[in-house]
Amino acid sequence: MTETKESSRQARLRVLCLHSFRTSGAIFQQQTFIDGPHPASGPIPRDVRPYFGGPYYEWFTVESVGDRLEFDEVKMQASERFLTAQLALRGPFDGVMGFSQGAAMSAALVALQRSGVRPELSAVAPLRFCILFAGIKSRHPDHVAAFEELSGKVPCPSLHVYGDKDALKNPHCVELADAFQNATVLLHQRGHVIPALQGAQLAVARAFIQAAAAATAPEPASRSVSTPPSPHLLSVQPQGNEQQQQQQQQQQQQQQQQQQQQQQQQQRLLRQPTAAAMTAVATSKAGAGRDIPAQHFATAREVSDYSVLVRATPQPLHPGMALQ
Repeated sequence: MTETKESSRQARLRVLCLHSFRTSGAIFQQQTFIDGPHPASGPIPRDVRPYFGGPYYEWFTVESVGDRLEFDEVKMQASERFLTAQLALRGPFDGVMGFSQGAAMSAALVALQRSGVRPELSAVAPLRFCILFAGIKSRHPDHVAAFEELSGKVPCPSLHVYGDKDALKNPHCVELADAFQNATVLLHQRGHVIPALQGAQLAVARAFIQAAAAATAPEPASRSVSTPPSPHLLSVQPQGNEQQQQQQQQQQQQQQQQQQQQQQQQQRLLRQPTAAAMTAVATSKAGAGRDIPAQHFATAREVSDYSVLVRATPQPLHPGMALQ
């Protein structure tokens, strides 16, 4: 028997991707991606500006005040509301992926959702895996509480990729990996970049993604039969089976109609102007066999076979403004 095209499409993953500090969704555009809701409030990283033009965004800001960290609560709360709205409006998403600050936010998002610390996040479809590049554990009090609520072990498959030359981040990347119950770690030989994985590491990353696809794929609603049914099977069917088959066919038709209606509704959402100004994008392949500087995702060519790409470019939000 051969699977129908519909069941094949259902096995593809939808991944929400969060860019790094003071970059943008356009820089992190190899997957499903969104811009942070806050325009960058400080200097742009020197390894970003030469390669990518603005505008640039950020998820939150934090400053050292004595021996403690002080977060901009208005920005953090607005970012959490923004991401909750994205998950509800554009979801369900199978997983989340982030780089640097985006990875910290991605990990916190999963912890908040799994712990129930944010009931509004727990109310949307759960994120079933996360891919974290150079990610560290957020020190925001609510995020710390979420990790502690889960006894320091987030019950979500995670892939952690970071460099042994990332001097400022490396110990904290290890700490984040330890905070997940089922963590896969890839250590590359570079610094604070997203590398083009090769060889055994690429195989591990691909296996992680394929496992995620297998775990999230629904049972196919129907299959096309390329050979006739076995006569033996037909001979043991009880009386009244024809009526059962008709009922099953009617149920399948109803399911197909519901799926078509959902697809039509999604298409209307893509065409309608929204607070997030959402538009669909096509697949963009990264160059094979080379590293792309800093915040660009070079290994997306391996993930794109399993993913549906959706671009959301939000209008800059006024601090504290919630999406309606």
